[in-house]
Amino acid sequence: MFHNIGSPPSTKLDAPYPAWSQKNIQIVESAIASAWKCIVDEAHLKDARALYLLSHGTEVEVSVKLMDILQSLLNTRSNSGFNGRRFCPPIRGQELENVTGDKLEKRPDISVRLISSVPYSQYNSLFFECKRISPKRRVADYINEGLIKFCDQRYAWGMPHAGMLAYVQNLDPVPQAKIELEKHWVKKPTAHTVPVCATVVDNSGSVSVTITTHKRHLPLPNGSVSGDITVRHLWLSA
Repeated sequence: MFHNIGSPPSTKLDAPYPAWSQKNIQIVESAIASAWKCIVDEAHLKDARALYLLSHGTEVEVSVKLMDILQSLLNTRSNSGFNGRRFCPPIRGQELENVTGDKLEKRPDISVRLISSVPYSQYNSLFFECKRISPKRRVADYINEGLIKFCDQRYAWGMPHAGMLAYVQNLDPVPQAKIELEKHWVKKPTAHTVPVCATVVDNSGSVSVTITTHKRHLPLPNGSVSGDITVRHLWLSA
């Protein structure tokens, strides 16, 4: 006999999800920075693969290597706080729906979920979009092909925060996120639909992170207001 246990729950109806603690976000950022340092250290040892990734690697190629190292850090617990008791294994390119549900295969580059996340949902995660910044891939591409996906609610629509990773290649001096982002928006204030509420720098963790805040306008599936999204920009260079 089957018992009526009510209508099937919808993970979408649980959004918006609560913000992660500052500590947990910074632990993930520190782990990403440590993974990047491993690539840089290998390049200093003249490792051909690492040298290629730092100078010419595509977003996918760099992200694959970064994920491999993150998995190793998670298993060895060699990065403080980044362990399997606190975090699920990071996922690359997880297929998710956008906020309206008309696109079923949106793929944030990296997503990380807490073991203790409640409610349990693949949408209740810390999402990262990864972009190269190089002589041929500038800040405009980073914004128009990356950051916009959080603002128009293709990604992280149920979360109050997300992250952008920039793989900075072949640029000297190394561009600083806060300066370059603000410079772009000053020069092209109407060039793109990414409304900026604020730009600040967070130096409270082990990694310096630039933070931007953006308005979002589409309602969530249950009719709730999604609210602003805070995006943390971590720029990685050799």
